[in-house]
Amino acid sequence: MTGWICFGSFLLLLVLWFFFKGGKYKQLFADEHFVEIAQGVVGMKQAALDDINDPEHATPPDANDGRLLKTSAGLVIYYDITKDDGRFVHHYSISVAGGYTAHAVGRTFAIFVAQLLGVPLDVLTLVVTESSIHHVEFTLEPSSQAEFAARPVPVVTLADVPEYRKQGMEANEKVTWQRPTTE
Repeated sequence: MTGWICFGSFLLLLVLWFFFKGGKYKQLFADEHFVEIAQGVVGMKQAALDDINDPEHATPPDANDGRLLKTSAGLVIYYDITKDDGRFVHHYSISVAGGYTAHAVGRTFAIFVAQLLGVPLDVLTLVVTESSIHHVEFTLEPSSQAEFAARPVPVVTLADVPEYRKQGMEANEKVTWQRPTTE
């Protein structure tokens, strides 16, 4: 009996080690990945600002679309802005290419992108779909849009990542994710 308990404990530790230290999650949560995302958000924001459409004429992304960021760790972020009744509706989605997006991944990077864009948490609508894609939306009035467009995305270095993580964890406790009944 003791042998089975030891064997089970060993397997549990091995699985936990792989989950937290190995594979895809290690790449996704690496400090270098946060820096890569921050650098990518600069171009995504500008591309979205350059391609504002009304909702009926929004264009879907293609592989070369500047509004689409695919990171080296397999994270996919798509950011677009539409203009509706004079207001600017910003939307971005977070997913993992070719697979399930764990909520820890989606919420971490949804909040990180909001931090980079300088958007207060209380204006965000956060939705995670049944297919595990995490969606974030916020709306800006024209005066706020002009300020938003002029505000640069901060440069993030490896030394900055721990503070972003800390702020992100604190922010995560203050937000609520909606789960729609259908997609």
